[in-house]
Amino acid sequence: MRNGIFRFLFFYNFLLLTGVAAFAQIDVSRLSKELKIAKEDNRKVLVLDSMALYYRDANPDTALKFIRQGLELAQGIKYIYGEAKLRSVLSQLYGHWGNRDDAYKESLHALQLFRAVNSDTGIASAYNQLSVVEAKMGNYDSAMYYILESKKIFEKYHDTNDLVHTYINLGNIAEEDVHDDKALDKALQYFEIALTYAKDNKNSRLSVLNNIGIIYGKKGELEKSLTYFNTVLTETDTITNFDIVRINALINCVVAYDNLGDHAKAFKYLDEELKLARSRHMLEEEVIGLINLGAMQSNTDTAKGLQSLRDALALSIKVGNKSLQLKVYDNMVDVYTDHKDFKNAFLIQGLQYRLSSQVFNMEKAKQISSLQASYELEKSNIKVDQLKMINHKNETQKTLLLIFVCFITTALLIIIFFYRQTILLNSQLKVQKEELKQLNTIKDKLFSVIGHDLRSPVGSIVSLLSIWDTGSLSEEEKKEVIYHLKSQTRATLETLDKLLNWGQSQIKGITIFQTEFAPKRLIKDSLELLMEQALKKNITITDNTPPDIQVFADRLQFDFVIRNLLSNAIKFTHIGGAIEISTDNDAVKDFTVFKIKDNGIGINEGRHKTIFEAIGNSTDGTANEKGTNVGLKLCKEYVVTNGGQIWVESVEGQGAIFCFTIKNKAT
Repeated sequence: MRNGIFRFLFFYNFLLLTGVAAFAQIDVSRLSKELKIAKEDNRKVLVLDSMALYYRDANPDTALKFIRQGLELAQGIKYIYGEAKLRSVLSQLYGHWGNRDDAYKESLHALQLFRAVNSDTGIASAYNQLSVVEAKMGNYDSAMYYILESKKIFEKYHDTNDLVHTYINLGNIAEEDVHDDKALDKALQYFEIALTYAKDNKNSRLSVLNNIGIIYGKKGELEKSLTYFNTVLTETDTITNFDIVRINALINCVVAYDNLGDHAKAFKYLDEELKLARSRHMLEEEVIGLINLGAMQSNTDTAKGLQSLRDALALSIKVGNKSLQLKVYDNMVDVYTDHKDFKNAFLIQGLQYRLSSQVFNMEKAKQISSLQASYELEKSNIKVDQLKMINHKNETQKTLLLIFVCFITTALLIIIFFYRQTILLNSQLKVQKEELKQLNTIKDKLFSVIGHDLRSPVGSIVSLLSIWDTGSLSEEEKKEVIYHLKSQTRATLETLDKLLNWGQSQIKGITIFQTEFAPKRLIKDSLELLMEQALKKNITITDNTPPDIQVFADRLQFDFVIRNLLSNAIKFTHIGGAIEISTDNDAVKDFTVFKIKDNGIGINEGRHKTIFEAIGNSTDGTANEKGTNVGLKLCKEYVVTNGGQIWVESVEGQGAIFCFTIKNKAT
């Protein structure tokens, strides 16, 4: 289990932020008095920001209270700079709680506000915060871009305090580069530069020492790493405002001593880490401590180890952090496997798989129910309207007859009037009938595609399961069956997902929620989902999308278009081929052109205009992959709904370039 806990040695690498190191020198009592006597609202906002910064680590709930007060006041007086500073601290709080999406959103909001008031140092701080969030999410290219942008500004103003944290984050990013054999040496160089800037700031200096200790730990020089960690612990022994730095050092000591075989000291430091995390209500840090405790206990007492991991699981569920829940499952699987309890290991792996797919399955169930309910409701409404029309028509005819008998003179005029009304009603009835016919056509198309394109892969799954059920397969044959099961299931889910989206758009119409966002993250997410599909065909995918461009569109619809076009590119590219993603901001005014280029089989010129319209008329892929063409039709509908255009450029046998435009910003 040594490896099981060693990975937590580096858990806090990216918690360092610009502009926060000085909080230990803040006189909070003086700030409280100043808040009461301050006459200018601008000054009150800045005081609330400083108080939030002071309580950020020691008491996050109190910090959040000051942030909310400050934001309400800043927005009321339209103090943009003050709002930007408060949102920057709010982003740090979200990051501390593990809420990375909100942390990214608030960092980006702060950056926009700092730009609005031309605050260079604020812009640099926002860049640095964005680099922290991107690094925590594993987006190291984007993190490096933001950190280098902030470094330029801090060097321009000779801001030594923020340069400390810039170099720390540079070291952390360099440290994670698994493709560089000298990554640890480069990281150590950055940390040593940071140490020269941090000599007059205790919090910064201790943070650097922690990071240097981590590098020596990764190099296997555990005794040397402990000298740095123990220095941090000695200098934070009686100070309460260095909790994050101290917890970091305690966890690192736990790992170092455990790997050196001194388990007594490892347990001692772990006990202190848990007590500190609990006293400060740092739930995620408590979960990490419990995971380490379970990993260590399981070496001598499996029951105790598993109980600690169960406690960690319960707390991670309470926090709502699914990433930590999955880490707990990882460790439980390790414990059961080490003790050859393969039955429970398999059960826990099943829970882990279900947790990963839970959100996806719930969403799909909701879509199916919504689609069916909408279809049946629309069909019923049309039938009711038809009956009302027919009844009204009959009543009109009776009225005409009665008036004709009683009042011959006026009957002609009334007949003409009601005749016209009848014509109008009949025309409305025809429209309703046409709508019902269209709905039936949609239903027939859905059932046709489902019968043709879903029956085959589902049938294959049943056949493969029957083969598995015979119990006569070798291990290699079992692996082959599992591979084909995954392929057939993935194909079925992709087809069903596209059919649901298209059917829902036809019945309920396309709903749109446009926001301004960076497309780089969504493209990266799509690439991760499709990477296994590309690797199976040895296809290289290059993403040249700049990380700083912003577009204005519906995020979910943009994500669908990118993912579908990338999936098609992989499908029609030969084994060993290449795919490139790029953008062009100059080709179309006020729009960004996105291009997905492949060197696959290409498209006949005669299909260029109809490829986005037909359903159920798809060409097989280079590996005989099946499709329905529903995805391309829905891509066009989504792009047009967001105000853009989509087209294809291709010569048969020479690959294809699918292009679409998205607005740069709201107009």
